[in-house]
Amino acid sequence: MSDTAPIIALMRAGRWPDAEAQLKALLKRDPDDMTALRLLGTVFHLTGRSKEAIPLLETATHHNPDDVAAILNLGSANLAEGNLNQARSAFEQASKLEPKGSDGPFNLGITELRAGHPDLAAGHFRWAIKCGANRIEALSNLAVAELRAGDFEAGAAVASEVLGSNPNLDAVRFVLVTALTELGRVSEAEAALATANPKSSEAWRYLTLEADLRFRTGCLAEASMTYRRAIEAGDSRPMTQLQLARCLKESGLAEEAIEVLTQVLARESANLEAWTLLAQAHRELKQYPQAIDAYDRARELAPEATGLDAAQAAVLYMMGEAERGDDLIDAAIGRAPQGVAPWVTRMERQVEQGEVLSALATCDDFLTMRPQDFNMLAAKPFLLSALNRDAEAKSLMDTERLIFASKLPVPDGYESLEAFNAVLAEECQNHPSLSHYGAASKATQNGRQSGNLFFGDSQAFKTFERLLWSAAEQYLERLPNDAYHPYLSVRPQLGGVHAWAVVLERSGHQSAHIHPTGWLSGVYYPKLPDVMHAGTSEDGWIEFGAPPPELTVGNTGLSKRIKPEEGLLILFPSYFYHRTLPYESDDARISMAFDFTPR
Repeated sequence: MSDTAPIIALMRAGRWPDAEAQLKALLKRDPDDMTALRLLGTVFHLTGRSKEAIPLLETATHHNPDDVAAILNLGSANLAEGNLNQARSAFEQASKLEPKGSDGPFNLGITELRAGHPDLAAGHFRWAIKCGANRIEALSNLAVAELRAGDFEAGAAVASEVLGSNPNLDAVRFVLVTALTELGRVSEAEAALATANPKSSEAWRYLTLEADLRFRTGCLAEASMTYRRAIEAGDSRPMTQLQLARCLKESGLAEEAIEVLTQVLARESANLEAWTLLAQAHRELKQYPQAIDAYDRARELAPEATGLDAAQAAVLYMMGEAERGDDLIDAAIGRAPQGVAPWVTRMERQVEQGEVLSALATCDDFLTMRPQDFNMLAAKPFLLSALNRDAEAKSLMDTERLIFASKLPVPDGYESLEAFNAVLAEECQNHPSLSHYGAASKATQNGRQSGNLFFGDSQAFKTFERLLWSAAEQYLERLPNDAYHPYLSVRPQLGGVHAWAVVLERSGHQSAHIHPTGWLSGVYYPKLPDVMHAGTSEDGWIEFGAPPPELTVGNTGLSKRIKPEEGLLILFPSYFYHRTLPYESDDARISMAFDFTPR
């Protein structure tokens, strides 16, 4: 075996061509020199020729199965070529040969990150740190793994630790801002963004992060502006343009959204999300032929997505092309019987045609498969009532058993409920996301709506959230047992709650709607106009059991109206249709709506 020390010195000096020439000369004299073979494979890998390196390193490790350096290089070469299974196998072997070495676990972490297994990667990085790996490098990758695994608390903590020692690591700051954004720790995310000092060529990454933060807090105008700045600064990713288009559409700027989506589709003609958003934007503008064309393209890309069929059928009905719409719905139901959207579209079409009995049959057919679907449970009482089956209708929309209303207790830290309400009302009115185009619902008329109030740092909103959890627990305890009632027979664990503010103006109201993604919903009133405090008028009241236009089948007799009061909390099933009655006053009517979602 030849002395390879001078060649290793050349490699360390970065003199790759000289090292390669000498290694080839050695191997020409002695083809069985495994050290030279391993080093040549290493040179190939480190100079971007990993595919050529792999067979050399495989031969070297076959002859010397305990050569940890060769095994690690073989793993790295396979990783560079995307051969994840082979890379994982090599790094696992190296870890067994050197149980206290850090290179094997560290590279296993990198491999699992590439493979999309961030939870496994995090474990390997932690072990690598214990074994003496470069702490900053390992912690930086651990922060990424925690973020991708969805453990945002851990990701933020690790990223903060790294930046405490190395504040100029922008990639780690990127992780920190993203994790804080996901956690709703808005002020901390903004502070982390403000201290970033990226290279000018990377500035767009932070602009996109800032835009994402604005979007998540419901500040759509600011988000749109910042997405545009990110694109101008060099963010050429279609996903950023899609986010911009989504912001514009949700802000009521459908025409501008169409311009952006057209640019995306000029580059990526098979982008499903872009076609879907384009169809929705054209539909909002009543540009029905263009909407149909966009839905056609989206359905070609996702033939299994029956929601697209239902949306396109609804447009066809608006255009008077009922036969095409019916054919589309029939095909969608035949292809995926448990997809709810086509069934709902069929039922609403039957109601429009006055075929109430057929609509009820459609409703029942679907509920046989999915007895707790809130879209159908919401509609069925109106259909039953129209057919004079009032007892069944009132059993489903049992406003006496299933609606609870009570005053909130005075929370700790406040002198009175009035003082707490004053803080809530002020924060709702000043919330940065409050706009006429709230993302939570399209039901608000002549009023403004916010994004999620619990996505942020407000202590008053956090206190309100704790009070809501307590009220929800009491609601569940008070619910009667009824094995035959679709809502009462199965009580899921509640997994989360989100809330939004609604500030109504003169003639403001909310049209009849449900919250199909929730299980338990509610509303709280921190501030009401003076006109609602006195008199017998029902202006501004909340009404349950009033159908939306697409389900109007006559006077159902299911209505229940409740007079709002400051400090009043109302809880009800998320499938109950509800609306507010308009009122005339220059004073704002402020409410806080919320949904508890099943775990």
